[in-house]
Amino acid sequence: MAQLVAWSARLENSLAQVLRLALGCLLVGMIALETTQVVLRYFFALGLPWARDISTITMMWLAWLGAPLLWLKGTHITVDFVPLPTDPRLRKLGRAFLQISMAVSATVLTYYALQAAGRYSTIELPSIPGGHAGLKYYPLVTGSALLFLFSVTALFRKD
Repeated sequence: MAQLVAWSARLENSLAQVLRLALGCLLVGMIALETTQVVLRYFFALGLPWARDISTITMMWLAWLGAPLLWLKGTHITVDFVPLPTDPRLRKLGRAFLQISMAVSATVLTYYALQAAGRYSTIELPSIPGGHAGLKYYPLVTGSALLFLFSVTALFRKD
């Protein structure tokens, strides 16, 4: 069991570093793209026809890669509906219930996001050569799968 806990912690830390790097690159890229679009539009009366679709997809990736990272670190916005119990056993049970609930929800979300990505993959995005509308669902599939993974690994943490 100790090896599983150690392996889970290493996995979480590695994925968190990759997610931070990916989020930083996506954010810088999106800012550069939007800045370029504004400069071209207002100073040269030109525009990039694919910028809006790329920005939308980038924003989706930012949201759906950021959500699992926030869940992993416990820094997401929370609202306490029920006062936290003072008994450590009840707290641990409550956390386990929350992680299992998230894992089940993420599984369902991944399943339906995969179906939607498949259905929309036949619709072309004319502004992106070779692109299709299913691209907008790939961040959702990835993010919900990561939420599932982080929920399961959280069950093995010792906090």
